[in-house]
Amino acid sequence: MVHCCVPLCQASSKYNSLLSFHTFPSDAEIRRKWLVAIRRDKFTVTPHTRVCSRHFNKEDVREPLSETGRRLLNKGAVPALFEWNNFTLPTSRPGHTSPTVLSKGCLEWLLMGRSHLFLNCTLVPSVTNRSRVSLEFSPF
Repeated sequence: MVHCCVPLCQASSKYNSLLSFHTFPSDAEIRRKWLVAIRRDKFTVTPHTRVCSRHFNKEDVREPLSETGRRLLNKGAVPALFEWNNFTLPTSRPGHTSPTVLSKGCLEWLLMGRSHLFLNCTLVPSVTNRSRVSLEFSPF
């Protein structure tokens, strides 16, 4: 399981298959810009340290060419969207048709104090399991 290292971000790969997680750049100057942007001055970056895709502008992320491909960042991309500057949740990948399915307990945890971030989503009850719902995001 992968977690985002940005302060106040709770994103992990366990509950969100729509996000991608990106390693820090090897270029020292761009890496320094990332650390300043995410407000982590005295922070040790390891090969496992990741920043999730919700912190990058849409134009900085290259969508995969196939459904099984990986999102990549454009050269020089720096995270810019954070809770402290009114970031928004990403929409689903273009062409991605399967919704993110969550347990009701997970959904309640996700919405705690964050309902303002979910203005553009629809709760869809699962037809096979009454204790599950899915979130379908529409473009902002």
